[in-house]
Amino acid sequence: MAQRLRNFDELMENETPFDLNERLDHWRSALMNRPAIREEDIEELESHLSDTMDVLVKSGLSQEEAFLGQLEGPFPCPNASGRLRSGPF
Repeated sequence: MAQRLRNFDELMENETPFDLNERLDHWRSALMNRPAIREEDIEELESHLSDTMDVLVKSGLSQEEAFLGQLEGPFPCPNASGRLRSGPF
């Protein structure tokens, strides 16, 4: 049993760190591929995302938790595997 726990801990330590800029790039790309969404719309959505994330981070969440917490909504966003998922961010 101890061996299994040690392996799980090693897997968790080897996990790729969260890269906010990379995730934002994926999010922007997914939105740009939608014909109904203009560049100005993306800029406004990103501004709202940034404001909301600032509040969430100040309340104690990590950047990753704040970003992932915004995933519910009408716009697709690539998840960690690169597949599109439902959510604004």
